[in-house]
Formats: sequence, C-alpha cells, structure tokens
Amino acid sequence: MDKKQQIINLWRTCFRDSEAFISLYFDCVYKDENTMTIEKDGKIVSALQIVPYTMTYWGAEISVGYISGACTAPEERGQGFMRQLLRRAFKEMERREIAISALIPADPWLFDYYREQGYTEAFDYSVEMYIRPNTPIQLPRITVIQPEVPTTDELFAYFNRKLRERPSCILHSQDDFITILRDLRLGNGGVYTALDENEKVVGMAFTRPLEADTALSGKKLFIKELLYDSEAIKEVLLQELTRRNNVSQAMVNTPPSPPGTLPMGMARVIDTKRMIHLWLSKQHESPVSPKDLEQMDRQTLTRQLMGYPKRVAYMSLMLD
Repeated sequence: MDKKQQIINLWRTCFRDSEAFISLYFDCVYKDENTMTIEKDGKIVSALQIVPYTMTYWGAEISVGYISGACTAPEERGQGFMRQLLRRAFKEMERREIAISALIPADPWLFDYYREQGYTEAFDYSVEMYIRPNTPIQLPRITVIQPEVPTTDELFAYFNRKLRERPSCILHSQDDFITILRDLRLGNGGVYTALDENEKVVGMAFTRPLEADTALSGKKLFIKELLYDSEAIKEVLLQELTRRNNVSQAMVNTPPSPPGTLPMGMARVIDTKRMIHLWLSKQHESPVSPKDLEQMDRQTLTRQLMGYPKRVAYMSLMLD
C-alpha cells in the first residue's frame, strides 16, 4: 500500500470527517513532500503535514508552516511518536527557512499538549451575534448574489485584497480559495457576494448552517468569514443572508476584538533571528530592546512577535 493511501486510512481512523471531505483534502491539500511519518513494522502509525502559507506581518510577508492532520493510531499512542514528528518538522521548517509554525488544536485539551511542544496561543477570534431588524436598511444599488461556482479572478482578487488589509493575517492562494468553496458546499454552505451598480464586488460572506443540536437557542446561520467595504454593505449582506436562509439571527466569526476574544490557533517561532530583526524594524516606538527579545523563552518571544498581548494575528477558513 502506498504512503498516501496509508495516511488516508490513518486519517479515517483518527478523525470524524466525511468521505467527501477526506477526498477533497487528499486531492487538493495533501502532498507527499509535505508529509512526515513514523512507521512500525512497515506500517505508518503516526503522521502530519506541513502545509505552506503566507502571512501578512505589519506591511511585510512571512512564511508559515501550518501543521495539519497530526495523528497517531489509537493503539500506538502514548509512546511519544507525535513529539518525534514535531521535532523533525521543526528541523524541516528551519531547513525551508519558514518563519513560524502554526496550528489549530482539534480539541481543547490539545492546547496543553502543544504548549509542551513549544507552541503558544497566538490567533484569537471574536463572535458577533446579528439579529435582523424589523425595519431593513435599504441600499438599492447593492445586489447580493450566490453564484454557482464563484471562482473568477475578480472574486479571488477581492478576497485576497481584503485579507491583505489586515495587519497580521494568514493568506490563501487562489487554489485555496477554490478548495474553501468546495468545502463549504460539502457542508451545505456557500459564499454570497455583494455587487454594486457596476457589478463590482464590494462584499463577501462564507456561510454554513449551524448544527441542529447547537447549544444556541433557535435556528441560526454561521458566517465563517465576512468581508465588506463599508458598514452599510455589511448590514445588507447580513440582512440578505438571514432572509434567504429563513433565519432571523446569524453568528459571525470576526477578527479578535479585545477584551471579548476566544483562542483559535497557536504558533511557534521557527526562525527567531529573522523574526526578531523584522519585528524590530516594524516597532520603532517599542520599549522592548533586542536584548530583551533575545533573552525571552520561545513561547514568550512568540507571543511578543505575534502581537498576542493585543490580539493582533488572525486566521480563518483553514482547511483541516
């Protein structure tokens, strides 16, 4: 059995994903060269992928190695295989000159596990609850549409531009964009686009329905990402999304807005020297000196470089 098929089988054992999602992931995201494994008696028992991303960083761009699909066969757990794989992954990312590593723990208890491997909280998010007003706002020159396959260059260009406006945000390529749309459709979700009178894109929302057993009362819509050019366009999008989905409320994930933030992802600085130099070049008024940074332990340094005291960094629409 080849490497990829073994990892697919291991994924099926370890995660609760549908066959449609597994097929999408291994067709569009997985690459042999980004995969690290441990074998026992000729069989892969532990694996992870280092998926490459780019991230905005206060006017610059840095490389990110995103840890995806980290798993060990249930009968082989507790032997330190994942720790071994992560140590190998750190060395590989150093070789590739990747600036930071990032991941999203699959379960809350894994935050503690990844802290032990040198990761720390770095990416938060906030939740905004929207209730459609009885008297809707009117913007007659704005049209909200839901194309069948919104993968045109114009749509991606808008998506990419809005992500790049954020000071510290993981970006997605056009291939990622198409894969994200396919993933949304697997979950009965989709993308809505707001157009102005010249059919120019001025807003975009990525949605999926909330599960029926959600702890939130009443039926709601979940908006994984919301991009817009003005507050009025945001309001029109939310109105139309809730109306067309026959709900009155929506739960919207947004970039972190302190103090009301929730942990999402973790990071670990890989290239400390380059990241310290870059951070200092962007933080001219900071009282933190180069010596202070060099004396920090890795987790404290990561939080400082990622702007975590102010909850600056953000990631969304990660496929894992």
